Amino acid sequence: FLFTNTYLIYFPSLVKLKMIKRKSPNLPRQMWTKEEDQLLYDIVANNHKLTWKARAEQLFLINPAIKKTGKQCRERYRNYLADHTIKKPLTKDEKILFILLHSKYGNLWRQIATFYPQRNDLAMKNFFYSYVRKVLKKICNRFNNMNLTS
Repeated sequence: FLFTNTYLIYFPSLVKLKMIKRKSPNLPRQMWTKEEDQLLYDIVANNHKLTWKARAEQLFLINPAIKKTGKQCRERYRNYLADHTIKKPLTKDEKILFILLHSKYGNLWRQIATFYPQRNDLAMKNFFYSYVRKVLKKICNRFNNMNLTS
């Protein structure tokens, strides 16, 4: 159920109803544009000591149509715009290492990312879920083929 900026969540195991308010109801989610990415990149490059909140305010001062929070700016820069991040797919050796690390650390993506100096925790999580989806699809296809031939 959706009530004006309030989400109703039901936890069957706890048999409770909780009301959770969005932290920024006046900031709707919007995709980042190339212009916004470039502005954010320039602001970060020119002002290393600003807080992320101040950087978001600078974005707004440059273009009032850009309404982003400090957290949105930080996550966008850290996960997509930073120069040190690799955006290429994992190599075969990296995939093997990932499987070993995941068996040891589970879903602690930041912990796993420490073994990949130029990749971040979001890249590790995205790889895992895309990998799981591919493997499950293969298993389902094999199972369906077995049932058809039997």
